[in-house]
Amino acid sequence: LNLEKKRKYLIVPNFNDKDFYKNHLGIKVSLPTYSLRKILLNIAQSETIISSSLHGIILADAFGIDSVILKSSNEDPFKYNDYLLGTDREPFTFADNLENALKSKPIEKCNFDYLKLIDSFPFHLYQSN
Repeated sequence: LNLEKKRKYLIVPNFNDKDFYKNHLGIKVSLPTYSLRKILLNIAQSETIISSSLHGIILADAFGIDSVILKSSNEDPFKYNDYLLGTDREPFTFADNLENALKSKPIEKCNFDYLKLIDSFPFHLYQSN
């Protein structure tokens, strides 16, 4: 499996954001209808993810890849800001178009401590005696 960076940018649009599926800048697009394997590989091989899909932002975070949130034409910004606040980051000003996304600073890196989440789970309630 080749995870070398093949491109500077990758667009990961929300399913309903057909405007971003094709772009005049020649930037590769990873459609939400692709197989999970193909989407993950496309993201892993990119330096920066530009996404109007929350899943694209979350996957970029999981891989430690920079990401820029592109304002979705169909989604309420609440869920994106909720995710950012839930991962101890400030709400982000979304890029309103692809050209502005290319000029935008990526969102702050995710600094999520999964061990705290695991430690908070009440395992004792589910252990058999």
